[in-house]
Amino acid sequence: KMIIVAHRLPPGDEAGPVVQTVYAHLDQIVVAHGQVVQRGQKIGTVGTGEGTYLAHLHFEVRQGPYINPAEGYADTPLNRLSPETFIQARRGAGAADLGPAPRL
Repeated sequence: KMIIVAHRLPPGDEAGPVVQTVYAHLDQIVVAHGQVVQRGQKIGTVGTGEGTYLAHLHFEVRQGPYINPAEGYADTPLNRLSPETFIQARRGAGAADLGPAPRL
């Protein structure tokens, strides 16, 4: 069970206009496909890959607007960014620093 969230970044952000965060090996998904989520909103619960692994969260940050979850772990890098570097550079962003939510 996996969720991919697309994030609009402020104009001029070095990562581009859009990045995706990937949350995998979930136990429960508590958001709906296409739903707009807010920063800090619960989207799912940590799982075990249906008993395959110890409980953990597989987390990625991907550069680009396309959705390509692949099967399992992909053979190509899928434009992955370092989650630690990406988050640290944007931690504490004010509301004006965040890209606008899409219009529905």
